Amino acid sequence: MQDVISGNAAAVDIGRTVFLRHEPGNRMKVILTAVILTAVLSSAVFSFEPIGSFSVVDSIPHDTTSETRGLDFFENRLYESTSTPGGPALMAIDPVTGDTLIIKWLEERLRPQGVTAVGDKLIQMTFKEILGFVYDRYSFFPVDTFFLPIVEGVGITFDGQRLILSDGTSKLVYVDTASYEETGQIQITDDGKAVHYISEIEYFDNLLLAAVIPSMKIAVIEPQSGEVLQWLDLSLICRPPERSFIFGLAWDESTRTLLVTGPRWPWIYRVRLTE
Repeated sequence: MQDVISGNAAAVDIGRTVFLRHEPGNRMKVILTAVILTAVLSSAVFSFEPIGSFSVVDSIPHDTTSETRGLDFFENRLYESTSTPGGPALMAIDPVTGDTLIIKWLEERLRPQGVTAVGDKLIQMTFKEILGFVYDRYSFFPVDTFFLPIVEGVGITFDGQRLILSDGTSKLVYVDTASYEETGQIQITDDGKAVHYISEIEYFDNLLLAAVIPSMKIAVIEPQSGEVLQWLDLSLICRPPERSFIFGLAWDESTRTLLVTGPRWPWIYRVRLTE
């Protein structure tokens, strides 16, 4: 199978695709009582004050062997970019049961990071290799490969017109979906101070959400200015595995909720943001 390559990207074997069928059966699902939580931010890590609040309305079983590095939700399906005991992969997941529906295995040398849906396509990025893989969203068949215009690939989202990329710094880069060339940048700041170590990002309602490591904090950002409007602290709802932070943010427009998870977490939390 010949991959389509954009620009100067070298040919890469991005592996095989496996479709899984699950028999109907009972799956344990924990429904968490919806409790409004006011975020509390550790002054040992950040100097700014949190003002955000949210409620946890549900949780979805999540594979504790999955080293999640990206999450997206589109048309009632979750997409996860991850490394597993079987190797690096892209997965389609049932948003109710947590069952894996499709797996696309990648080369062992690759370190998958963020993933986002753009119409009928999925775009998955890699870390040090700074490659972007474009797939058909239904079959996971590869349709394009391109170089990311950043130094490291960490997070990716789509604002309806452009891709937005994070590279682990305080910078976000806007990228054209046709040419995959940079069209602009913004610096993320809070009260004039740069917010570093941005990882997973998500766009909704003309707002950006950004996970900041090493913490369990999510910044709510005004995307034109890059200014942080408020903070959410998920350490109040879960105790992640050691050295594991938020690496999965996905907005579900149909329920107006945010899906949140991370590497080796037992749950994907469904969170409702409050005013």
